[in-house]
Amino acid sequence: MFRSRLGLLSLSAVVLGLMAMSASSAQAGLSWLVLNAAHTIATEIQAPGGVINLLVPVTGERESAHLSLKAKLVNTEVIFTCNGLTTAGIHLAQEGKLTEGFKATFSGCELYSGPGPLDGLIACTVKTAGSPSGTLVTNELKGSLVLNESEVQMLIEPRAAGGSLIVIRLEGGGCGYPESNQLKGVLYLKDTSATTHGEKHLVVQGPTAGQLYFGNHSNEQLEKTKINGSAWFKLGGMTHAGLHWAAMDVP
Repeated sequence: MFRSRLGLLSLSAVVLGLMAMSASSAQAGLSWLVLNAAHTIATEIQAPGGVINLLVPVTGERESAHLSLKAKLVNTEVIFTCNGLTTAGIHLAQEGKLTEGFKATFSGCELYSGPGPLDGLIACTVKTAGSPSGTLVTNELKGSLVLNESEVQMLIEPRAAGGSLIVIRLEGGGCGYPESNQLKGVLYLKDTSATTHGEKHLVVQGPTAGQLYFGNHSNEQLEKTKINGSAWFKLGGMTHAGLHWAAMDVP
């Protein structure tokens, strides 16, 4: 079984952290581990009945110059490119999960023909229902740590069974694309330091291909629909801001 690398966590922190864990943590599975400010006590976010049952807020922000989504609409390859990212309602929860119902907001979004993320601007207004032009807000989402391709990754799914991750509207005279476009499937996020404690974690789309699609669940759609770019995630709130955190495998 994959074992976490505790990185910055010292031997004393390991001992103290293990002493703080109850018998319930002996169950196999993935969990979150948060260090105190001195990096000497490791607090596991456990299931109800354990020593700890915290909801720790998490915030996200763009790291790369752009965040882009490559797709194929009406037999044409296009790129949705955004220059901003904010998140709302994300908390670390027990059993390596994120609280259900969180959303991500992408700003400064436009549609391009490619091949680059800013090549060939297309005269379409990009938005989600009820949002200003250029703003995309996801549907309610849920997430959980999983072992995928022998490494710890984050699986992001629609909260509603059978639902979509986001519904993108393309408007404007002569736009030439469907007005409503549902992005479906699941998203794997990869963090190369997922199991190493740090204040911030940098994530990208995982190497697992063929998980996202617009329209029909076809091989072509699964191949063409990809996310490029990276984002930082860190703990927020007055109590947890600046603390180091990581994923871990509970034996």
